[in-house]
Amino acid sequence: MPNITLPNFPFVDGAIPTGTDVSENIYDISGGAPNSYEVINGHLDIDNLDASWATIDRTAVQYNVLSLSGEVGATSNLDYVNDLFLGYTPTAADLANPDHDDPATEPERATLRAMWLGVPGLGINFYLPYRAIVILTWNVMWMNDGVNNGLDQNEQESLLRLFVNGQIQEYTWKRELHPCIRIDQGGPGAGDKTHWGRDINRYWNGHYTVELEAGFHSASVRLLCSSEVPQTRLFNRSMRYIAFHRPSGT
Repeated sequence: MPNITLPNFPFVDGAIPTGTDVSENIYDISGGAPNSYEVINGHLDIDNLDASWATIDRTAVQYNVLSLSGEVGATSNLDYVNDLFLGYTPTAADLANPDHDDPATEPERATLRAMWLGVPGLGINFYLPYRAIVILTWNVMWMNDGVNNGLDQNEQESLLRLFVNGQIQEYTWKRELHPCIRIDQGGPGAGDKTHWGRDINRYWNGHYTVELEAGFHSASVRLLCSSEVPQTRLFNRSMRYIAFHRPSGT
């Protein structure tokens, strides 16, 4: 971009400029030409660089103009009981393919999508002032009170999955937690229930990269449990985003 050429400058001595003359000098984007001070609002380039500047260092870069980030998190335990998920039990297709979303064998996709619940501390809303490559990272630990009786353990799952702008992200898959309570099958303790949470609790430290346009966005890891699971508990959790400016045409 060449130096700014103002359309109504200099003002002639003795002549009174109109409001339009002044405003066009300050802000005019007609024709896309560099003909107003609007150019300094993010359109300066090497043509405007003073010859005395050998390099451009961080002091010449506006805060958040190249990248920005944010984070949320929580440490308090959250319990989700099966009443929140009445009507959902993993199907045979779910068990064969953890990423299965076939409306022929599950509730309609929109209905199923609505059953996934957001988790405080595991979802974030953010605004991008420009098109960007966004890296999402998250971590969470969870357990449940499902009972592994050796027969229907897969029907007592607690699932987590990533959503961006309310849409399931197919390539992140589901993360499944099987029942944490085991029933002893033999010996003097046959029939006793033991909680194996310390061995079976699941951790998910995930990441995902997506290109997003300027505007408001949301990212969240949501929970869906079989209605056969009495209770699911989530522990420490957090969600982060890091956005890198990606100019149009790149």
